[in-house]
Amino acid sequence: MSFAREAKDLAEKIHYEKGAAEALRNLGLINELYKKDWNTAIAYYKDAIAIVEKNKLYKELHDYYSCILNSYFNIGDYQQWRGYMELW
Repeated sequence: MSFAREAKDLAEKIHYEKGAAEALRNLGLINELYKKDWNTAIAYYKDAIAIVEKNKLYKELHDYYSCILNSYFNIGDYQQWRGYMELW
């Protein structure tokens, strides 16, 4: 997890938006897959999605939506899940 945080900090420092989004996604994946902390994972995914959308990185957007969809499904928030499914 510390490597993902370092990557995020470095990407932000050098203004590498795509790298910051990828680091946030990785932090989300760590929380989702290893810690089973889906709410924290969702927060990281939302931050990553905001960066991806702001920078019009549309090719990557599918992967980020996929991540957040999994977390919403795991916590049983099907209303949010449906909302992102429509975007996906």
